[in-house]
Amino acid sequence: MFPSDDELLAGKEVSRSTDFDEFSQALNSHFYPARVQLREPSDSDIQPRLSVSHLRLSTIGLVHFRGRVSVDPGDLGAYHVNVPLHGQVVSFCGQEQVIATPLRAAVFTPGQRTFLPNWDEMSPQWCWKIDRIAVEREMEALLGRSLKGKIDFDLAFDLSSSAGSRWLEGMKLMVDYVNDMDRTPAASHHVENLERTLISGLILTQHHSFYEMLRETGGPVRPRTVRRVMDAIRENPSTPYTLGDLSLIAGISARQLQNSFNDHLGVSPLTYLRNARLDLARELILTSRLPVSDIAMQCGFNHLGKFAKYYRERFGETPSASRPR
Repeated sequence: MFPSDDELLAGKEVSRSTDFDEFSQALNSHFYPARVQLREPSDSDIQPRLSVSHLRLSTIGLVHFRGRVSVDPGDLGAYHVNVPLHGQVVSFCGQEQVIATPLRAAVFTPGQRTFLPNWDEMSPQWCWKIDRIAVEREMEALLGRSLKGKIDFDLAFDLSSSAGSRWLEGMKLMVDYVNDMDRTPAASHHVENLERTLISGLILTQHHSFYEMLRETGGPVRPRTVRRVMDAIRENPSTPYTLGDLSLIAGISARQLQNSFNDHLGVSPLTYLRNARLDLARELILTSRLPVSDIAMQCGFNHLGKFAKYYRERFGETPSASRPR
């Protein structure tokens, strides 16, 4: 599912201290003040690992204890997702309990007590702390209205489903770009885009207190809302729009926008956006000498393999085959 531990968050190391108190203090300083207790010391040669990168909207880290521990941060004050790379971690949020595994993440909601009573040394975890305001703004954009109440996510997040596995691939891609930020200036731009995409994907994929409202706000709308979004995309297709951004441009909910695009164009808003980017990429391939990889990045494609796949599906040939000889 993921690369080996040594390949994760390269260059973002915070601590490998074998002193338990020092390691715990480092963890707390980057995430939350928490009571961390060593339940069972390790007699193995496993090294602890704390790698953290602070991004614009979130904090992503790899946490690997040496020994079995319990972690009690109480109310996190932020949204948070834990994804074990191996093993399992018992996790509570409010009255809910889940045993998190590589195929079942834990999604924690602020305003409730979070408690991890059994975190095994064989279970390194991705820990993704998300700014609360960023989640609420994305939810408002998708709903097309102001929030009334708090977003309460279900604790158990199924990563084995098709939607869950796609979300997980997006997190892996974000980590890849985090690793490249020091070497590639453009990587920082892609990381922020992926942060927003992952937040939007979490809202659209994981069940929460506004989930049914998102599904129900899908009544018919006038075609001018579709034209408004089409015009914005045509003007600059490489803009890193999320579904929430396009909903704000249209002035309607994400559900209404999806239904309207499907009714009038036969495709979703994001598929229309992708096709517009592919059309721009083809134009640049035919008229410029830029490398295909540079063209893909300029047109908003973060993953070259997927760019080549979508390009071939749309035009019946590979990007390199389109280039005039």
